[in-house]
Amino acid sequence: MLPRRHHRGSSVLLKSACCVTVILFLVFVLWSRRHHNLPSNLRTESDPQQDDSVGYRLYSGLARPRQPPHLTSLKLTPLVDYVADYSVDNVTQRPLDYFGTAQNPLKFHYMQKGYLYQFQWLSASPRIAYVPEFVSDEDCNEVLRLASSQLTRSLVEGVGIDAARTSSQTWLSVAFGIGKKLEQLAADLLHFPVGSCERIQVLRYQVGQFYKAHYDYFNPEFYGPQTSNRAVTVFVYLSDVEGGHTWFPNADGKLELEQQNFGGCKRGLLFRPKKRSAVVFYSMLPNGTFDEHSLHGGCPVTSGEKWAATLWFRVAT
Repeated sequence: MLPRRHHRGSSVLLKSACCVTVILFLVFVLWSRRHHNLPSNLRTESDPQQDDSVGYRLYSGLARPRQPPHLTSLKLTPLVDYVADYSVDNVTQRPLDYFGTAQNPLKFHYMQKGYLYQFQWLSASPRIAYVPEFVSDEDCNEVLRLASSQLTRSLVEGVGIDAARTSSQTWLSVAFGIGKKLEQLAADLLHFPVGSCERIQVLRYQVGQFYKAHYDYFNPEFYGPQTSNRAVTVFVYLSDVEGGHTWFPNADGKLELEQQNFGGCKRGLLFRPKKRSAVVFYSMLPNGTFDEHSLHGGCPVTSGEKWAATLWFRVAT
């Protein structure tokens, strides 16, 4: 009888082990299917099934960073808010930083995909990216509420009022309120430290108003020695409007600077203003060299009002 009792106990244990194995296997299958079907905006950076031709993705590593609330239900759509005279499909979505040296280290790194926001590189020279749904409607409305009664005629640095720039402007502090929030959002996007952003310039362009092509950096040859300089600009659209494109005549590394027509708006890359979105462009290469291809301007508005916020981030020079 003892051997038989032992055999019965072994049979029960074997059946229990089989049940546990089956349960674990089913749990594994369910988990695998769920992981495999993650939407593209939540896949990890190392996911081999991510389509890098567009490059939309959010970082989801071991410790997922803070995700802005208005992005939690965002549906990805093809980018259609630009006009270019070259193929943006040829623009690499994984830019390599220029090499630094011990004597001249890199000033910064290009922003990288897979961190908080979806974006698409649309020019390699200069580096230009489009960021959809960068801010919320509430953010846009709050900036307009604060700025609308404080506007004055826009100025040109070192000149003052000039026919090349016909918009109105005001300034927002980055020390508190919506200004502080916008700086934090942009710093998160760029991986720049908070505190490296100038005061935010808020702009209004009415019908027919424009800003001819210009540079954001201060060339020491014209402005004297600079202890720091503008490396990257985050240009946030606060309203929808007809016309008023942001224009990059030398996008895609064009060599000539179109000196004869700084208001042409006829070549290179043009962005259509779209509320809540942003354009990011680099005025410097990561090694601190000024990028003359970063020439840009604001085309005339044809209907409505164009509102925008400009965030300039600086590096030591």
